[in-house]
Amino acid sequence: MACVCQSYLSLLNSFVEGEKPSEVKYKRHEPLTPYLYLDVPGVIDDFYLNIIHWNTQHELLVALTDVLYIWNSESGEANEIYKCSNDIELNTYISSVLFMDDTTVIFGDVFGVIRVIDLMTQRLIMERQMHTDRINSLAKNCCTLATGSRDNTVQLFDTRCEDIVCSELVYHKGEVCGIDFNGSGTYIGTGANDNSVILSDLRMIKPFLSYYHNAAVKAIKFDPINDNIIATGGGSSDRTIKLMNINNNQLINEIKTHSQVTGIVWCDEELMVTHGYPFNTITFYDTQHWNKTGEFDGHDGRILSIAMNNHGIAATIGSDEMIRVWKVCNSNEAILK
Repeated sequence: MACVCQSYLSLLNSFVEGEKPSEVKYKRHEPLTPYLYLDVPGVIDDFYLNIIHWNTQHELLVALTDVLYIWNSESGEANEIYKCSNDIELNTYISSVLFMDDTTVIFGDVFGVIRVIDLMTQRLIMERQMHTDRINSLAKNCCTLATGSRDNTVQLFDTRCEDIVCSELVYHKGEVCGIDFNGSGTYIGTGANDNSVILSDLRMIKPFLSYYHNAAVKAIKFDPINDNIIATGGGSSDRTIKLMNINNNQLINEIKTHSQVTGIVWCDEELMVTHGYPFNTITFYDTQHWNKTGEFDGHDGRILSIAMNNHGIAATIGSDEMIRVWKVCNSNEAILK
């Protein structure tokens, strides 16, 4: 396991020196280039983890092995907000992170424990054993938190009552590494190392649709405009994006890519996809005809996670121990989720 070599995130370069992100404009046929590079020693090269997330205040949550940071993209400042009580024998690390809101952070660890930190008071306000193994994925809709684990289960948790678990979804036969709610909060989609995608209706806590890739499914995102459309991507042995209409159980499109799919976000009228082995690229597809509109170099190692904020700024973190920050959507308030 890699160890954290520094107690901060180091700003290496500003690609568009002197310009604010909101001023960066481009057309998709032009090269997509990051305007900031961050050196992040301590990144765990693990496909299944989800270790970055934005809030609405231009702050990025980053987990580097056993340390949790918040980096402010406007000021450039990075602050350590939590460090696990580590033991060489235990090999503790943070495996998933999420902003519950702009001032509350939740994260899961390798032992199946979730912790919640109030950023206003800088205090740990909750610590709870949720799973019997590491927590790879976190998602929230309204007051419902979903946690996905290597114990193959998804727990649904009411954030208003810390002692209440709404229900447990025990449908996968492999490590759960991708979770997303649709916009209305009626459906939850989960992807796992058993190569399956399972859609469940939260009104009945019951699965109603499942389909398969040929590898683990970590990349999973509902269309923020159409609640019934979901995009999923498979790992190294699959390299495929599937667009599914869950209202009529119809496959809209199946896109063959050339690399492991590690992340998907919807932005304006495009789908942004990040890749791992072998090319580590970022690709874009238009959401009308599903044609590829661009393919750009991403990282020197595989891209592990992507996060997009509501201003159209994307952050990607790679096994090259770099975070790259990109201006992806031209609109001030991007249509994304």
